[in-house]
Amino acid sequence: MTKLLETRELTVGYVGSKGRKHLVAGPMSLAFSPAEFVCIVGPNGSGKSTLLKTLAGHLPPLSGGILQQGKPLEELSLRERAQQMALVLTRFSGAHGMSAFDSVALGRSPHTGIFDGLSSTDKAVVISAMEQTDSLHLKDRGVEHLSDGERQRLAVARALAQEARIILLDEPTAFLDLSHRVGLMGLLRSLCRTRKIGVLLSTHDLDLALRFADRILVLDGKGGFDYGVPETLALGNVFDRVFSSGDVVFDLVSGSFRLQEEGCIPVNCAEGGVVGAWTRRALRRKGFRVEKETDFPKIEILESTNGVVWQLSMSPTDLRELFNLEALLDSLNNWKM
Repeated sequence: MTKLLETRELTVGYVGSKGRKHLVAGPMSLAFSPAEFVCIVGPNGSGKSTLLKTLAGHLPPLSGGILQQGKPLEELSLRERAQQMALVLTRFSGAHGMSAFDSVALGRSPHTGIFDGLSSTDKAVVISAMEQTDSLHLKDRGVEHLSDGERQRLAVARALAQEARIILLDEPTAFLDLSHRVGLMGLLRSLCRTRKIGVLLSTHDLDLALRFADRILVLDGKGGFDYGVPETLALGNVFDRVFSSGDVVFDLVSGSFRLQEEGCIPVNCAEGGVVGAWTRRALRRKGFRVEKETDFPKIEILESTNGVVWQLSMSPTDLRELFNLEALLDSLNNWKM
């Protein structure tokens, strides 16, 4: 199977005023397949945007090569590149006075030409792209009157209207609220699977990347990288090594970052299903360390048709029944003090 995009010993970066090359990331030899959703993560300045712009041909590589569906990128015309690959930058570009519909319709220009009108098929593609990004209700509004989040949804819609086999997105969720961030990630993953396209997306939101990505490319900010399925990277302590610093550590069990609080008091909390998961989350937030080996304090969660009861054992002779999570936390805090 021909790969959608490949890199051959690619290094990315920039050339300084005196012609000196400054390496940001690489060398990397990677392959991106159809139906694959890939997230690029890394600290600020690690080269996520630089890599995406290089892959799109907007920046020249420092060394190495890029193949787009088996062909060297430099051998393809700009129109050929645009018919196969779309780049969505963090900031949406739309002309003042242009309607949202017309701005998305620009995605059809690699297929129709800049000055050609839209056919009924082209218009149907644009409308479908706006429907999929929950932006069709904006179609008659001027882009200058839209919020950052609304403009970002239009930028993704334009890429979909372009019908590219490869979509590169630089922080597309940056200006979206939580529901639209999750919705957009779900949409992109779904498009990968149903249309057999490839999506490469840079993000600072590691939680979303862990939840949705088929593979994650981790740039460490020192020129190095790791690439693989999220679970393998987590078990290999990649996220902890790259992102943890000071009091912030990657919790391998929860798959998220937390503050590392020295000397916090251990508490034993039984599983307890969903309620137990949220109880342990609350305990960690309040500065307790959840450990199964601890005898006391110990929490057991009992659920019945009458509700939830938290049984808190402070000692062999001190057993308390509490009927909401706030009361449980208050009891533990008072005991700690």
